[in-house]
Amino acid sequence: MIRPIIYDDILPLLHYGEYFWKQTPYQDVIEYNPEAVEDLLIEMAQNHYLRVTTDEDDKILGFIGIFISPFPFNPDYTLGTEMFFFVHPEVRDGRGKEMFKQAEEDLKERVTVLSFGDMVTSKDMQEYYVSEGYKLSENAYTKVL
Repeated sequence: MIRPIIYDDILPLLHYGEYFWKQTPYQDVIEYNPEAVEDLLIEMAQNHYLRVTTDEDDKILGFIGIFISPFPFNPDYTLGTEMFFFVHPEVRDGRGKEMFKQAEEDLKERVTVLSFGDMVTSKDMQEYYVSEGYKLSENAYTKVL
């Protein structure tokens, strides 16, 4: 089942967030901050797009968060930027694709351009995005100062 988050989802999402953070290139230089992540989750749920996918017992198996803002070069349009997209590896192919498609469906009237990232620690996302009609628009290079 894919659904918006409820208050009881915050703690499991914070645990998933910590697990996810350890997979990022930032983990060695920036500490995981659960208070900031909780604030972000609430902001995403209230003002942007945040969904979870659960099993039959309502255990969270994955989550997707998309930040919605005016398109920077023309505010008559909107941009949806993926903040996070994680699905437990055991159900990734099925549930991940369902969440991806559901986000597109939910946002098609609200967002003009939808953008997903492909973190260097991700696996096979470029191939999936291209197969879903997305085009590579730019790469990002980061440096911790």
